[in-house]
Amino acid sequence: MKNDSFSGGLKTQSDTVLLQLMAGTDEVLQRKAFNCFHERHGDDLAKLCNKACKVHAEIYGSDLPDVVFNNTLLEVYQHPLQFLRRLEEQQDASGKKLKVGVLLSTMADEELEKEKKGSQMRYGRGKTGVKNDAELDLFAQQMNPCHEAEEVNDQKRHEDAVALGADLNSLDAACNKLKPRDKAVIDFIKTYDLPNKQLPKEEKEQFLKEQGLKPENFRKCKERSYKKLRARVLEGRHKSAAQSGSASAEAPSC
Repeated sequence: MKNDSFSGGLKTQSDTVLLQLMAGTDEVLQRKAFNCFHERHGDDLAKLCNKACKVHAEIYGSDLPDVVFNNTLLEVYQHPLQFLRRLEEQQDASGKKLKVGVLLSTMADEELEKEKKGSQMRYGRGKTGVKNDAELDLFAQQMNPCHEAEEVNDQKRHEDAVALGADLNSLDAACNKLKPRDKAVIDFIKTYDLPNKQLPKEEKEQFLKEQGLKPENFRKCKERSYKKLRARVLEGRHKSAAQSGSASAEAPSC
């Protein structure tokens, strides 16, 4: 994000002056002011981004700190007057005006949340349901042990994959029919339990606390929730098939 243009004699200017220059119409001064702002606060912001993103990097990618860092500075560069207004209007816990570093830290947290939500929308985690092949495979795979007494074979696995793949919205519909705890478990897994990724420790501990679950019971609880989800998915598939068959039978022949 940093521009290589020389920052001129602006290094002695206050942050307020730099932000005002960024909001001006002189493109050369805009770049120089931004470069000076970047040189002044970039290192500290980078450390903050690395620390804030560390626990999320395994899920959202190792480049997450760089993305948050660049987006935060881009927000300052594109909206310097808004940044200046927040700096003047908001106060810290002691009632004093915010320091630039504190506001940048707050904005970095905001950009982190935006990136996480954007990633969930792009890859289908969270409330948007399962959208990509990797997660579809994961769900089909995870449901297989839930057959229990039923014969488990390649054909059965194929049927599960078809049941999920035929209508991606069927998972959301099935989830909505589950009891609150089962739905919470599935939603949590959809958000965090991805192939070849470990569940983030802090998020898992918080989830178990909220649901009143012991760590040693989580695996069994997850399997039960998958079993119920699978039953709901297949129930919906059979119902759709029955309705389709009924409609075909009632259709007049030509």
